[in-house]
Amino acid sequence: MKWPDAISIKQIALAFITGLLVLMSLIGGFAAYQTREVTRSLEQHNQNAAASELTSAAQRLLHQTDDQAAKLAGWDETRQQLVLPEYYSYWRDQRVYESGMLPSHFVRVALYTPSGLLLAPSPAKNSLPARLPSDISPPSSWLVDEAGTTVLYHAFPVYIDERHQTLLGYGMIRLDFMPALLQQEVLHFADKASVRLTV
Repeated sequence: MKWPDAISIKQIALAFITGLLVLMSLIGGFAAYQTREVTRSLEQHNQNAAASELTSAAQRLLHQTDDQAAKLAGWDETRQQLVLPEYYSYWRDQRVYESGMLPSHFVRVALYTPSGLLLAPSPAKNSLPARLPSDISPPSSWLVDEAGTTVLYHAFPVYIDERHQTLLGYGMIRLDFMPALLQQEVLHFADKASVRLTV
């Protein structure tokens, strides 16, 4: 086999440049692949963090609602309304908010007799069920879709004293769930505008 007498410097430079271009292309392709993988991993992490953040916010909201129910159930004025409902409408529409027992935004309350009947009709804009659902055993919470609005109901028993021996009736808190959930605090990962709940 016969080798060419001399390889020109041009041929060596061309081979070197071609090799560098192939090497750079391989490195660039690998970097693009790694960047896509890192981006995909970050997106997945952000989705998981947003889901966890929303779950925690929902649990906090349920806990807050349960605490509000416990305070209402132990409040003497609540018990008084179940015994003498003379000023019930005033208590329901103003007193619970003025006292700070419930925040006025998104939250409504109603009291029910021991048989589960509403103590007095609610105003149309704040309507609560006329009767406690028969399949509900207070204390309990459930979500309902009311004309496109997700509503959280939380029913709770009201006893005559702290020993819980004599049942006076029940209370129910109605909460516009999504606005209350999203206005709890700043959400870092979840996009408030994209949060949806299907009931």
